[in-house]
Amino acid sequence: MKLIVISIGIILISACTSTSDNCTETSGKDSDKIEVTGQYGYGPGADKGRTGTMTVFPNDNKTLLFGIDLSVGPPSYNMGALFDTLTVDESGHLAIFENDKGYGDKGCKWEVMFHGDSLTIKTLNGANECGFGNGVYADGTYRLIDRNLPDAYTDQVGDTIYQTKRQ
Repeated sequence: MKLIVISIGIILISACTSTSDNCTETSGKDSDKIEVTGQYGYGPGADKGRTGTMTVFPNDNKTLLFGIDLSVGPPSYNMGALFDTLTVDESGHLAIFENDKGYGDKGCKWEVMFHGDSLTIKTLNGANECGFGNGVYADGTYRLIDRNLPDAYTDQVGDTIYQTKRQ
């Protein structure tokens, strides 16, 4: 009987120290990972000032999909929007966005730091030519609005990107 109980205990411990999604804790580097998917935002609203929202979707082990919508508010209400991919480091706390869609010589490059219930975006190396309207930039701290993700993301242009179920 003791041998059976010990065997079951060893199997359970082995199962929960792997990277299995069935366990609430993991061993090694994965134990420091935080939940990053969700909808984030900042600002008082487009009628009152600089405002932004960012939706972060899971993609695979090394990348996240994101959609970001920005506005500078009055009087110009210039806007910016992107749907693209973030490359995540091993810790899961830091991601990099980089693209050169031909908007200028500098390109667009951000560091995105995840802090649990917020994220911070910082432009790197002056690479701020992201195709946004005049005076629009992504830098700042975005607070978590909701961990529940929508089935689809619709950007300011009206394009809809449907979230597929990933396992």
